[in-house]
Amino acid sequence: MSESTFIQAYSAEKARQGVLRWFLPLFGYPLLIFRQRAVVWNFFRRELLGRFRGSFLGVFWVLIQPIFLFALYYAVFGLLLGPKTALGKPDPEFAMFLFAGVLAWGSYSESTTRACNIVIENGNLVKKVAFPCEVLPVHPVMTSMIVYLVGVVVLEIVGGVLGLVHLDALAFAFPLVLVVHAMFTLGIGLFLANLQVFMRDTKELLALANQTLMFAAGTFITPEQIDAVAKGASAYVTWLPWYHLLQAHREALGVKPYATSDFWGHLGFSALWGFAFLVLGYSTFMSRRHKFADLV
Repeated sequence: MSESTFIQAYSAEKARQGVLRWFLPLFGYPLLIFRQRAVVWNFFRRELLGRFRGSFLGVFWVLIQPIFLFALYYAVFGLLLGPKTALGKPDPEFAMFLFAGVLAWGSYSESTTRACNIVIENGNLVKKVAFPCEVLPVHPVMTSMIVYLVGVVVLEIVGGVLGLVHLDALAFAFPLVLVVHAMFTLGIGLFLANLQVFMRDTKELLALANQTLMFAAGTFITPEQIDAVAKGASAYVTWLPWYHLLQAHREALGVKPYATSDFWGHLGFSALWGFAFLVLGYSTFMSRRHKFADLV
């Protein structure tokens, strides 16, 4: 038998790279992230420290920003422009409602925006055959969630002192909300990172979409306020997965007024969408990964 019998040719263009074939390998993705934890940690550390490098206060900005944001929302929406109580006085609890929503939405928006361009920014690594580029969108999600958790600490401390936060047993389910949030965001981040390689204006389109969804998902307005403007319109808003994710965050954090009091329903709906986004993002990313090196 000749030596050429044992030689197999491989073509990246002709190889089977369908989206569906990556469904089962998705369940090994968490293990891959764990195995590459040193790489992920180095990216995470560089991302977190890099945003404050050269500034006078350094990492203290992680704490200062949510404190300033809380004071701003409390003053504007809690005392000036927010809804009134039965006695006609400003309702500061609405400011807490907004602040909790803005924190959660900001984490999602920041991580997906950073993940969108992550493959192109690391083109030198993507061109290395052995580098698992599917772990690149992980650290933007981690960084944004750390910043979010600092904001949560500010919300709970200040809201607790002012009597505007009402924690109950749902607080123990907050880690579940974070898991769903991470799955939700990572899936979209993978999808956008892949799309940006082939369509470079994806990031600009994402900025427009995020600005629209920020309002549509109920970050600044309650379903009752939506119906007051257009009767029945809130029924369409509640189909948005972002709406349910924001409500789950609010209820777990004890921001009860203006919430809908259906925590497990919101979390379950968000989890289903989060898994669907993760399947879509991971499958499309992996099915087109072999073309990245030629395009970045």
